[in-house]
Amino acid sequence: MSFLHGFTSYPLFRLTISLAVGIFFSDRFLPDSTLLPYCFYALGACVVGMFCLYFVQKYRSRMLFGLVSCLSFALLGCALFLINRDRVRYDWPQEERCYIGVVKDFPLKRAKTQRSLVAVCSVKSAETEEWRPVHRDIYLYWMADSLRAPLTCGDSICFVGRVKPSASSYSFPGFNYGKYIERQGISGTALAFSGKWIRLPGENRLTFRQHALALREKIVDMYAEWGLKGDVLAVMSALTVGDKTELTDELKTNYNAAGTSHVLALSGLHIGILSVVLMWLLFPLRLFKGGKYIATFCVMALLWGFALMTGLTPSVVRAVIMFSFYVIASLFLDNRFPVFYALTLAAFLMLLFSPMLLFDVSFQLSFVAVASIVLFLPLLNSLFPIRNVVCRYFYSAMALSFSAQLGTFPFILYYFGTFPTYFLLANLVVSPLSVCILGGTLVALCMSFLGMPASVVAFFVKIPALSAELMNEMMKWVRHLSGSSLTSVYFSFFQAAAALAVILLAYGYVTRRSSGKLICLLLVFNVLLADIVREAAFSSQCRLYFSSSSVYTSSGKVIVEQTSDTGIMKVKDLYIGVMNDDRWCDKRADRPLSLDYVYVTRGFKGSVAMLETMFRIKQIVLDTSLSEAYKSKLKLQCEERNISCIEMPENGTYVVPL
Repeated sequence: MSFLHGFTSYPLFRLTISLAVGIFFSDRFLPDSTLLPYCFYALGACVVGMFCLYFVQKYRSRMLFGLVSCLSFALLGCALFLINRDRVRYDWPQEERCYIGVVKDFPLKRAKTQRSLVAVCSVKSAETEEWRPVHRDIYLYWMADSLRAPLTCGDSICFVGRVKPSASSYSFPGFNYGKYIERQGISGTALAFSGKWIRLPGENRLTFRQHALALREKIVDMYAEWGLKGDVLAVMSALTVGDKTELTDELKTNYNAAGTSHVLALSGLHIGILSVVLMWLLFPLRLFKGGKYIATFCVMALLWGFALMTGLTPSVVRAVIMFSFYVIASLFLDNRFPVFYALTLAAFLMLLFSPMLLFDVSFQLSFVAVASIVLFLPLLNSLFPIRNVVCRYFYSAMALSFSAQLGTFPFILYYFGTFPTYFLLANLVVSPLSVCILGGTLVALCMSFLGMPASVVAFFVKIPALSAELMNEMMKWVRHLSGSSLTSVYFSFFQAAAALAVILLAYGYVTRRSSGKLICLLLVFNVLLADIVREAAFSSQCRLYFSSSSVYTSSGKVIVEQTSDTGIMKVKDLYIGVMNDDRWCDKRADRPLSLDYVYVTRGFKGSVAMLETMFRIKQIVLDTSLSEAYKSKLKLQCEERNISCIEMPENGTYVVPL
């Protein structure tokens, strides 16, 4: 029996796949919850069928029992997803209302606004003046007010605004922000202007997770006190405590192009490094009777302490849960299957607790990367056994990186459409430097918490700081190499699934060769190749998109943002003007420029009459960022001048075929 067959024959693996299929089916084919009662009826019938088949003493009933079991867990996943989605969705009022909520995390500062996750507790009814309970989470953007105290985590807030539901932008290719925030448990977004929000008096009571976030903020402040700044501070904050607020766009681009962006997001890689170091340091305890149980308890306690230090971010909690299962399973099982057991059990419990995690990209990539490493790394090490220590290190590092990239390759092309070509070279540098940064910083933090002198702490900070600076320079160098990344190479859902099937079939053929597996491999590979050729030959029509105060063009899944310093641009035969300020309002032209579309967004405070002194306007597009009163005023001005006025649909995207 091959290793892969042994894995798939694990009962919990089949039930986890069934649960995931049910969640995927309900998301794709059940837009509302009208069929939820029927899911429970069918689930009850399956449970009764399982109970009856369990007592049938016939060999044939075993397969039927397995099928009914898988169907019952698929129905369970379907029902759980519908219930969780209903807990997120809410029928928000169309007009501005008064809301009361609680700030759940530390505000993220932007250019003109601040943003935070707010738990909306109640809304004031316009008819009865009564407060109705809401209990939904939203992203609240507010403009700073010098007359009011700044908001922080745990504050109660009263604000007036219009909450927009997390509408899905199906017509806009690429990232679907509306569906993304809904799957994160966010019910909508709102903007509170200056003077329309106030911090409510009262005791600031933090939850356990908010205390963890406060600890993370304190650690980042300590980094700044140690003299860290700029990109070094940004990388060390992201790599050690998961705070990515200081990362610049250029820094993110460097790491993405080098194929090492996973280093900047705390996940299984960092928890794995920490687990190995802790198990190595605590290994002497295993020499004593019962020492392995003490060592296991210490490793788990320290891992959860690290998760607390990072603010209990979902990716870290997910990784710590998985490694906790692995450490516990290692006590009782002495073969290579504990990793799969831990991986499957962690995924199963997480999907039961939060079904929407299935659509989280980091959830998918982390589990697929670990599974890919466990599958392919032993195979690659067995193909080329190397005795030299130095050569073995470099080969093992490259094999580890290649194994992770191989499994996540279809997902990366499906979601991002880019693939780094020098990821093996970059990861050779990143792996040891990450260990230096993580290990050295944790040692410095421990010394600081123990009250060691600042000079001693500063000495231990120098090593991770120099490592972070070196890593930044290396990623910048890799990015500027010729052909550092393949861009705009997108896979469709079918192509990603076919590519994943090709990888698994190739693994199955290499580990246990047979003509049947070779035929299946070649068949699926040719189907994938034919679909790629078909898509290239019959590419999608080019389109123009007005969305999120910007103008985009698309061809298939390739999206390009159109920019201009003046806001006036030409796209093929169309002339477009983006009005996001008042630069044109006080100017006149003897011969006004003809514009096919004028896109009015937040920041413009003029009138249509002011624009007509510079432009001859055919159509005006009103963005969703404008207030309802201002949009009504502009629409009335357009009617008086016989100018076509287009109000942005609720999904926030207006499409024009090119």
